[in-house]
Amino acid sequence: TITGRYELALSGDSLANLDGAVALDVAGADVEGARLFPSRARLRFADKRLLVDTLRVESTAGTINARGALGLAGGAATSDSLLFELALDSLGGVRRYLESSGAGNGEAADSLAGSVRASGVARGRLDSLDLSGTFSGAKLQMGTTAGRRISGRFQLRDVLGSPSGTLSMRADSV
Repeated sequence: TITGRYELALSGDSLANLDGAVALDVAGADVEGARLFPSRARLRFADKRLLVDTLRVESTAGTINARGALGLAGGAATSDSLLFELALDSLGGVRRYLESSGAGNGEAADSLAGSVRASGVARGRLDSLDLSGTFSGAKLQMGTTAGRRISGRFQLRDVLGSPSGTLSMRADSV
């Protein structure tokens, strides 16, 4: 159940051809067992681009903020960029997603703890999206493996197609 308001003024026959605006204000929701707190999105579609004026989604799993623009699939080559910040204050909030993806065994997922933050930029178009940024974590635990702090950088190409890239990480007390 989702409670809130939305306004749609869109035209077009595919994602790449959308034109118009979307305003979404969520007062609260329960989505597959995750609680969604008041959240907001202000999006515009024009010239084969998605313009994100405001995006803030807060849930029991974490909070994401974003603003900027991206090219839509099939659009002209673009240098648009979308800035994002992700905060997972309690990794317990993402436990269910790790279990369903098979990323952790039952014991590891059951004892998941800690916090993670990431910030970065998404560049390009949806059909050739690149991501780069930094991340940090504190008081991490998964199963019997624990670490006080981690930090690192990532640079990924074509994340929605054939992903490749680099990840560098530092950890203490693992």
